[in-house]
Amino acid sequence: MMNRDPFRFTGYPEFLRTVQQIRVAQTTCTYDHRPTQPECQLRLDGGVYATDEFVRAYARFKWAVARVLRPHRIVEIGVGSGMAAFAFLDAVPTAEYWGVDNGTKDLSEGFKYLDFVERTAAQLGRRVRIQRKATQGLVSLPDADLLHVDGGHGFSLVRQDMQLALRSSALWILADDCRWPGVAAAVLTALAEEDHRHWVYFPDTWTGNILIRNRPV
Repeated sequence: MMNRDPFRFTGYPEFLRTVQQIRVAQTTCTYDHRPTQPECQLRLDGGVYATDEFVRAYARFKWAVARVLRPHRIVEIGVGSGMAAFAFLDAVPTAEYWGVDNGTKDLSEGFKYLDFVERTAAQLGRRVRIQRKATQGLVSLPDADLLHVDGGHGFSLVRQDMQLALRSSALWILADDCRWPGVAAAVLTALAEEDHRHWVYFPDTWTGNILIRNRPV
């Protein structure tokens, strides 16, 4: 009979406890990302990013992950408008954040999002550093406790970013946008290539997230 429990396959009680703690934290937190976002971001795609549903299913999930994992340093591939960054840093205000972003969103939408993120972070007293560069050509990433992969969504780009992440010293990796078949395929391909088995998919999040324990429990 097929095992329909999405968590049992890991077989690690500590990992399962972490997953359940994240689920509880997501449902009990009150974080709202909207005050940290520029109006142009909140108006995109018919205003979906300003909805209460997006707050619950996206922003509060990111917040919950950081709150439970308590990272000292967060590295993110793909900063964008800082939605995930500010959720992470609200959950763990003492954390140090490093972002890597080539500015594609700035160019495509005609707004300096990365400058906005840096300015808003300074106003909030958060420790934020952004490298304006593409991940192509990088051979390593800064040390991190939590590494968030949310860069380009093409198969080859995601696979490359995941390879960088899985070969890094990061304790935890969170892969975003896994509701997109191409992204999910690239993430799972990289996991198979690196023989990683300690991961779980959160289906009830807005973009679909895969959380990976990158070192043995």
